Order: sequence, then C-alpha cells, then structure tokens
Amino acid sequence: MQWEDTPEQAAFREEVRAFVAEHFPAGYRPDPDAEHSLEPEDVWGYNWPADRLSPDPERRAGAREWARVLAGRGWIAPHWPPEYGGAGLAAPEEFILHEEMMRARVPTVNGIGAFLLGPTLMEHGTPEQKAEHLLPIARGERTWAQGFSEPGAGSDLASLRTRAIRDGDDYVVNGQKVWTSLGQHADWLFVLVRTDPDARKHRGITFLLVDAATPGVTIRPITDIRGDAPFAEIFFSDARIPVANRVGEENRGWYVAMTALSFERAGIGATVKFEQALSELAAYVRAHGLGPDRAALRHEIARRYTEMRVLYNLARYTVSRQAEGGVPGYEASVNQLFGAELAQRLAATGTKVFGPSAQLWRSPGASGDLAAAFTHMRFDAVAATFLGGTTEIQRNVIATRGLDLPRLSIREKGVMEYETLDVKIEERVAWITLNRPEKLNALTPTSLHELRQVFTGIDDDEDVCVAVLRGAGERAFCAGMDLDWSESLTKKDRIEQGRLGEKTFAMMERLSIPVIAAVHGYAVGGGLELALGADFIVASDNAKMGLVEITLSARPPYRPKMTEDGDPDQPEFGGSAPGWGGVKRLPERIGKARAKELLFTGIRLDAQRALELGLVNNVFPADEFDKKVGELAERIAAMNRYNLRLVKELVNGGYDWIEPHPS
Repeated sequence: MQWEDTPEQAAFREEVRAFVAEHFPAGYRPDPDAEHSLEPEDVWGYNWPADRLSPDPERRAGAREWARVLAGRGWIAPHWPPEYGGAGLAAPEEFILHEEMMRARVPTVNGIGAFLLGPTLMEHGTPEQKAEHLLPIARGERTWAQGFSEPGAGSDLASLRTRAIRDGDDYVVNGQKVWTSLGQHADWLFVLVRTDPDARKHRGITFLLVDAATPGVTIRPITDIRGDAPFAEIFFSDARIPVANRVGEENRGWYVAMTALSFERAGIGATVKFEQALSELAAYVRAHGLGPDRAALRHEIARRYTEMRVLYNLARYTVSRQAEGGVPGYEASVNQLFGAELAQRLAATGTKVFGPSAQLWRSPGASGDLAAAFTHMRFDAVAATFLGGTTEIQRNVIATRGLDLPRLSIREKGVMEYETLDVKIEERVAWITLNRPEKLNALTPTSLHELRQVFTGIDDDEDVCVAVLRGAGERAFCAGMDLDWSESLTKKDRIEQGRLGEKTFAMMERLSIPVIAAVHGYAVGGGLELALGADFIVASDNAKMGLVEITLSARPPYRPKMTEDGDPDQPEFGGSAPGWGGVKRLPERIGKARAKELLFTGIRLDAQRALELGLVNNVFPADEFDKKVGELAERIAAMNRYNLRLVKELVNGGYDWIEPHPS
C-alpha cells in the first residue's frame, strides 16, 4: 500500500497543477444555475458533453478548447497507450491527474468513452473498430453513452429484452433502454441486446456499437425530481445496426460487458467533491455558529471528515493494487457502497446545520447561500445508492467475493446464475459446468470463488447426494489457469491465486458428497489439478490429460504453442511447476514413480493410457459420454446421503479418527 507520493509523483502533481492553471480556458466558467452532476467524476457547474454543444458560443468554444489542450497531452484517456491517443500513464499518475483536476474544479472530458468503452475495445474490438473509434474518443471528438439498463432490467441486467435479429449484414434492433446517463448528448452508444431469446438469460446477449443518428433510434431526456435531465431513455424501432459493429462474438456480449464494468476508476472524484463541500460547510459554521445542537453537530461533522479520509484511503488502496498489476474486484464494490452512503450522510449533515432554511428550493449557485447547495445535494444523493449498482448488489459482491460467504442455498436459488459457471440441480444430482468454452474453460479467480460458493451450497443441501463437474463445449474440460489473465499479475498475486486454487481443490475433497470429474477434451495444468480434487474421474475416449506446467515459458507471457485448429500443443521449452494439487494428488493416484515421469516430462496422456495408469476410473465413448456420466451419477444419487458421507470420510481419513467401541 503506497500512502504517499514518490518524488517523481510529487513532481508530476506540480506539473498537473501548473498545466491546469495555464491552459484552462478563461471563458469556460461554471454555470451558476446548473444542478450538481450525479456522476462522481464531474464538477459542479460543468457538463462537458452538453457544453461542447452549448448554444452559448463562449461556453461551446471553452469546452472544445479544453478538450483540445487535454488531448494534446494525451490526458483525456491518460492510461491508454500513446498509439491510441493516450499518455501511457501508470495508475498512480492517472490517479494524481484526476485528483488535481477535481481539486482545481475543472471538468474531465469524455469520461465513459475513455474509461469504460476504450479499454473494452482494446481487449475485444476488431482492428477496424479500434481504428474508427479510439482516436476520436482520445481527442474529445466523439462522446459515448452506455445503453445497458431497461425498464425491467436494472440490477438484474441479464433480464434485458431489447431484441436484435440478424438480417444479412445488419442486426434489426427493437426495444428500450432507460437511465442512460447523458444519453441525449452522446454521438454513439454501446448497448446490450438479446440475440438468442431461447438461451439462458446470461447467454444470448450481444454487445453492439450504435451511432446515435441511426434511423429508428430515438433518445428522450428524463427529468428528475430536481427539474434536471441527467438521464435519457432510448427507443429502438427497426434500427439497423451493422454486424461489423458487434464487439466480440454473437451471444457472448455478457462477458464483453463484464470486461467494460471491470474498468473501475479509483473513486477519487467523489472523495474530492465531498471534501470540498465539507470544507465549505466548516467555514460557514465557523463564521455563523451551529445553533442549539452545537455539540451533536460538531461530532457529526467530525465523523463525516473521518469517513472522507477512509474513502480517500480506499481510493489509494485501489490504485496501489492497480500499480502492482492487480485487478480490483470486490474492492470496487466497497468503494462504491461506502461512497454512495457517505454522500447521503453528508447531505443530511448539511441540512441539519441549516435547519428550516434547508427546506427552501433556490438556485444552487445563489450568492452567499450555502444552504441551497446542501438542499440540492440532499436531492442529488437520493440516487447515490442505486446508480452504478444498488447497495444490495454491492453488499452481495462484497459478501461472496470479498468475504467468501455462501449465496442463497441451491434449493432457494433454483438454477443458479454465475459469471463463469452453470449450476443446476436435477433430482439429487448437482451439475456444475465450467462455462467459458471460448477460453477452453480456463480458470480465473472468479471461477474459483464461484466454485467455492457452489461447493458450500451443495454441502448444505441435504437433498444433493452427488456432484458432477464438467466443461462446456466440445474441446476441453478445463485448460488450466487463464493465461491472458495471469500475465497481468505480479508474482505476489500469482502466489495468492495459486493458494486460492489449492483451497478450492481441497474444499472439493472435504465435501460431504462424492464429486465426479467428467473429463472430455483437454484437462491440462490446473484443469487436471481440479479434476484430481474429485473423488473419481471418468473420461471420454477423446480426452487428453497432463500436468504440463514444467514446459511453459519461465517468464511471462506463459504462452504454449497452438495447433492450426487453435488447440494447445506441446508448449515451448521453458520452466514452471505444477501446483500443490498436482504434486500431492497425482502420486496418490498413480504412485510416485509414474507421477514423477509425467511431471518431469510434461507429456499428455490419452484416455486409454490414463486408464491403464489408474489416473481415471473409466473411459466412455465420446458419443455416449453424457449419457454414461448421467447413469453413473443417478446410481450414486440413489444411495443414502449419510452413508455416502461416511464412506468418503473413511476412505479419505481412515479409521483412526473413529473412537474405539467401549467393548
């Protein structure tokens, strides 16, 4: 955790301050009648997407000039690579840039396009999409809005119903989006549409880029309780969107969207705005007094200040994680939840200070009338706890991913929706499917956390007697850890995630019920380690298995060779080592001598050879595999659950744990 600036960062901070003082357009001033923006990175009195189109020529010119000078430094998208118009800043420098702009009370430019869409296109976009969109975003020439939420799909986003039907080289889109921030000022939209209505709700969703001027697209502002219009609703009526505007694969847009939503800012904008508001409140109190509840209000103001320092340090922690190569997960939810609830508490504190006068609705910029500012803040804060995800959603993320608490029980939840898994219960069998077929079902921290949650759920369900673990698609059970993800990690993070993997595999061993690993296609590296945590392994006759880590490159990127069909071939010589799940469990299954041969050489076994060595319990023909696995699971599920548990404990732990009978 880095609490202070390094000398280089302190120098950069001074550089930013000097740049803003010298280059911010003199005629671009706050609008005294403007409502506070609900976006955490926006500054009161400015709305850059609207200002650049303002009928006031001075305001319009100021907004465009500010975008021009920022783009000249690559500071509209400071974290982007220079070839895409960014400055290539590291996370701490980007944090400093945003902090100093907020402290100077000058607006950022092109927020959602720069910090959400751009990185998503870099990861999932085609070369043509990158060439068309990235530079205009980085130059402030093209603004974007996010079209995700719908009247019946807000927090439950995967329930969206906006329909897209393929017609030649176009998708014909019909439906409605709502609560689109600043949608009426956007040049382009990125939207989620349903392309397969028969698929499970997280499946069948596609990510599209939509020109807002497309015929059939209608955007209408939504007026809120303050009389302002920070949102829009969008209607699609037979709008034809080119297939070339699809980001990622058809029906896999949910995973593209999760990439977009993972690019969270550190949250410094809200922190600075709260700090400025509280400083102004404290100055007012020093000049005018606190009234009859002086002691209580002093205590409340002090508490708000303490909470703001906590929020600031949460932001510093997030940026420190990013600087070390980590990817913030539940930390973003902690930041969002704490900041949203603090906004409401701060507004309530301000209205208490001003008493009855805080009930008067006046212009937020009324001269010398600080009470009006906190009255408006009170109204602004109403939306804080559901913008960007409700408090309930944030708490669930923190509980399940941060604290590793179980979700609702399997029976309460029915068919459970996960980001990387499919889970369903049929009679007394739990079917757990690794569902990332486009990545050969490779594991990520999300996969491991979700597996742990599922294992907890089925262990608590007395009606479940056996679990079957399998992979989606035809090519792989699981191809180990996701190499694209692991390349971004520091050495420390890789060690932590290795430990998480072993904890997950060990948890499977400790379940009260038997687990069958149903292996088809590839089960290599961490994928085979996962299977080894099961009570027994059955394989299709097309299965390929091996602990190939020793053959991987010794330094990032950990890239195996690929065959012409896109399957993992024998990797290049290098060096790594299998996890504890491999070096511990493989010798237990096939003996030390055989295990050492496989581990030292990194060779892969076909199903028949794995059966001969005792690595798998049975091999079934590929065309009958699902049927045979189902029959095996049903046979075990017919047994008494207590007896299954007893047998598993006796086999794994032996008889030593049983106290001798008194006789």
